[in-house]
Amino acid sequence: MGRSAEAGGEQSMTLEEFVLEVMDRLETAQGLAGVEICRSGTAAPRRFPPDSPLIAVGLGEMKFSQTAAGGDLGGLGTGREAEWEVSLSICVPASAADGEAGCIGLFAAACGAFPPGGDLGIRSVSAQKAAYDADCGCFRLEGRLVVSAYLTEVEE
Repeated sequence: MGRSAEAGGEQSMTLEEFVLEVMDRLETAQGLAGVEICRSGTAAPRRFPPDSPLIAVGLGEMKFSQTAAGGDLGGLGTGREAEWEVSLSICVPASAADGEAGCIGLFAAACGAFPPGGDLGIRSVSAQKAAYDADCGCFRLEGRLVVSAYLTEVEE
């Protein structure tokens, strides 16, 4: 099953673990188009990477597409590329970001550790908006990732 954080606790994870969490949840979903993983704010916060000020506070909508014809992930076979579009909400402490532009830069830098072209990579990153939240002293960023994975054969 997935690598879900326990309710109420904070779990440190790398960006790769975050993507794997997304993939795990998608694999167990019944319908793939427009799968809602969890509403923003309902998941336990998680930090990625562990030394980063970025905290993912919730996943939004997820969309699935693939470059080859086929059904769900189980029917893709091997040597196929799959792609996910993930919306997420990120919280960045004001002390760690130099305004909205700095907040967006931190997010893009964390995502840049997984370039496209490998077995698992982030094809594109976009930050839709970043706004200061005076109540918590953080910038809240609404971002979107396009994650690609090249599905390879698993030896039994």
